[in-house]
Amino acid sequence: MSDLPQARLEHNSSSSRIRGGTHEMENLLDFQRLYYLMRRRWWVIAIIVGIATISSLGWVMRQPKIYESRSVLQVQQEEQKVVKIDDVQKDNLSTQDFINTIVQTLTSRNLMLRVIDANKLRKNPAFISQNGQEPPTPIQLAEKLKSKVKVALRRGTRLIDITVEDADPVLARDLATSLVKEFLRENFSQRLSVNQVAGDFLKEEGQKLKKKLEESELKLQRYKEQNQAVSLEEQQNIIVARLRELSTKVTDAKSERLRLESDIEQVRAVGSESLDQLLSIGSVARIPQVADALSRLQSVGTEFASIQERYGYRHPKFIAATTKIEALKQSLQESISKAGDLLALQYESAVQTESKLTTALKEQEVAALDLNKMAIPFNVLQRDVESDRALYDSVIKRMKETALTRGIEQSPYTLVEEPMVANYPSKPQRSRTLAVAFCLSLILAIGAVVIWDGMDPSLGTVDDAEHALKLPALVGIPNHKAGSIKKYPIAAIDDPACALAEAYRTLRVTISMLGAEAERRILLFVSAIPEEGKTYTSLNSAVVLAKQGLKTLLIDADLRRPSLHKALLPDNDAPLGLTDFFSGNTSLSKAITPTAIENLSLLPAGQRAPSPAELLASANLPELFSELLQIYDRIIIDSAPINAVSDALVIAPHAHKTILVIRAGKTPRKAILRAVMLLRKSQAKIAGFVLNRLPTGRAAGYYYYYYGDKYEKDSVYGTSD
Repeated sequence: MSDLPQARLEHNSSSSRIRGGTHEMENLLDFQRLYYLMRRRWWVIAIIVGIATISSLGWVMRQPKIYESRSVLQVQQEEQKVVKIDDVQKDNLSTQDFINTIVQTLTSRNLMLRVIDANKLRKNPAFISQNGQEPPTPIQLAEKLKSKVKVALRRGTRLIDITVEDADPVLARDLATSLVKEFLRENFSQRLSVNQVAGDFLKEEGQKLKKKLEESELKLQRYKEQNQAVSLEEQQNIIVARLRELSTKVTDAKSERLRLESDIEQVRAVGSESLDQLLSIGSVARIPQVADALSRLQSVGTEFASIQERYGYRHPKFIAATTKIEALKQSLQESISKAGDLLALQYESAVQTESKLTTALKEQEVAALDLNKMAIPFNVLQRDVESDRALYDSVIKRMKETALTRGIEQSPYTLVEEPMVANYPSKPQRSRTLAVAFCLSLILAIGAVVIWDGMDPSLGTVDDAEHALKLPALVGIPNHKAGSIKKYPIAAIDDPACALAEAYRTLRVTISMLGAEAERRILLFVSAIPEEGKTYTSLNSAVVLAKQGLKTLLIDADLRRPSLHKALLPDNDAPLGLTDFFSGNTSLSKAITPTAIENLSLLPAGQRAPSPAELLASANLPELFSELLQIYDRIIIDSAPINAVSDALVIAPHAHKTILVIRAGKTPRKAILRAVMLLRKSQAKIAGFVLNRLPTGRAAGYYYYYYGDKYEKDSVYGTSD
């Protein structure tokens, strides 16, 4: 038992390598698995597809022939107009909502009933088909015709396809024509109705507005008469002008008064003795007496200069001029000396002028305010008159436009394609229907096969088993046809060139790679439940080992249902064996029986024991195996099913390697997992599993592809090992 950890380590390493290769090919195997699954279940697929196709063919053949006729209606982007005016009822013909509304309108019940009446379908027996019942209601008639009509908007266009289906191609054409015609007629009627209603409405509104305008004008006129405001706007302009003028004069008078005040203060400050300083004051220089004296003095001064150049100072003219100048200076001085009094008089006059102008300005402002108060109700009345007149004028203009365009508006719809009589039926589309039925039934059949396979609780393939058990597959054993060979065939002897014999030779090679030879001399074959092929596998494994030249002992440890003696011994009676040895009734050498196969001996189960489990548990198995290994190179043990009895769990800890035999497509997954769990609890060294009785038909390459089925079939094997 000391070598057990090392054996487990090598076993885990080998298992990891095998699972790693499996995972690398996982994607490919998934598709391959589906492919071979379809090949294996081809008959299921064929039945489902055949039934569906035949049923579809029968249904198609019973369907009546339906003909369709199509008309195409175009919605204009903008409504055509002869007179460029706005619509009474505004519709944006380019919007998707409006076009979709037209599509829905084309299938309205009212339109359907108009088409029915236009084509006299109420009296058409083929259309009504009462079958002895009461006459159909208008709603039923409309819905029946609607079921024959299909209206669709072409994507990305303003084209509407109107398709009518019927068993009579001529009637289908007539219905499509009537549908478009009645729609256009109803649309035109609605437009005329809208225009008529709009005209009547505008006429009523015009009369109301006319009366209101007259009342407004009368109110304005009465106000003018009461307030004598015939030309209020002109009066306002005059008053504003007067206010502006008086405001300017008041400003000038105030400036003049202030100037005189300043000059009087300067005169008082200078005094009457300083003639030149007084003359520098503007108000003094502008006094009429002073200005006149200065003007005459300047004129005489000019003449004196001329006389002075021509005459001497004793000349009479010179003396006369000198005397005149002195008189003028005396007069100027006298006028300047009176400047203060004169300026005071001018100041008083300026104050009086300013006061009068200020009073006049205030009076004018009061008059302006009174006029503004009177203008407020005047303006209100005048605005009412103007707004009423504008409304009245617009309504009158609209009435004229509506009356003018009532008979000349054009429809926004254009018939692009007129319906025609169909030469060939549109339904049923037999080829298309059968193709769709075939494809759908094929998909359904494949799905059913996949679901069936997914619901299968067994392990059908090597990959499924490796993935579920986390154990390596040692070999896949192909199934053999019942009756082709005997019940317990020995493939390596009966037909050495067959795939079955090659599978066991492959198992022999796989076992040889399970570690050192000392760790694989005792091989225990177990199964989860009965009828898995455990005995069949252990028998053939022992034979191929013996044919390799290894001295092999095959032990029948299935003490409850022994059968190996029937396959290897000519006498079918149960000979002495394992139970007899454990019971002390015989020796080990007498219990072992040589077989007709070279290097192969058999230790039968022996006489039936009452309690096989207790017998095995009480036996000294390590001593037994130690004694046998001194004689034999290999010991192959066939045991009872694990889930049925506990016999194999007693032997498993003492075997070098335990090999689990699984019947492909039959053994339940849960049973196998439970068997593996029990073996691991019993400290068994599980080497892997053998997937027994794999399919050998069309899908054989998938189920045991790893040992080369095609190569095997194309080869010829010899009998030697």
